[in-house]
Amino acid sequence: MPSKPKEEAAMTPAKKTAPKKSPASNGQKDGANAADLVKIPFRGQTFTVPRDLDDWETDACIALAEKNFLVAVKVQLSAGHQWTRLNRLGSKRRDLMEFLAIFGEKVMTEVNS
Repeated sequence: MPSKPKEEAAMTPAKKTAPKKSPASNGQKDGANAADLVKIPFRGQTFTVPRDLDDWETDACIALAEKNFLVAVKVQLSAGHQWTRLNRLGSKRRDLMEFLAIFGEKVMTEVNS
């Protein structure tokens, strides 16, 4: 079979292959499995954050270092597409403060820094 001219070969699209799924993915962000996540129950829903602080979003870690817990929560939950779900459970300050109390306790006792 004759080879294609260089110009024609350069225009030929590369074969696309589907990305391989990690066997541990189970729908969790970054292939994390359930053991890699801290579960935060709130009003019948479960929110999750990575158990290892090294797996948190950089902006969330910066906010934690600056003791800006509200921003840390929003950044981390937004990264996992959970922030909107939290707001549907209650969008008032009292709702957020209730969640923050639970979130803070779980993070302090279960997240590895």
